[in-house]
Amino acid sequence: MEIHKQTGEDSRGTLIDTGEHTATGGRLERIRAYLDETFLFTYGDGFADIDILALILFTIPHTS
Repeated sequence: MEIHKQTGEDSRGTLIDTGEHTATGGRLERIRAYLDETFLFTYGDGFADIDILALILFTIPHTS
């Protein structure tokens, strides 16, 4: 892995090769041991400027 720019922010990532011909469900199954309670899954060709915390908070069920 090559890091092109270090911003000083703490971040963590895990890259797992699940096989070239593995479908989405198979990929999730193969990474199950690495997942915690909250995880995000995207394809490698996705690129966006998204507020990740806002997205996570939006998807958490709200209780009143």
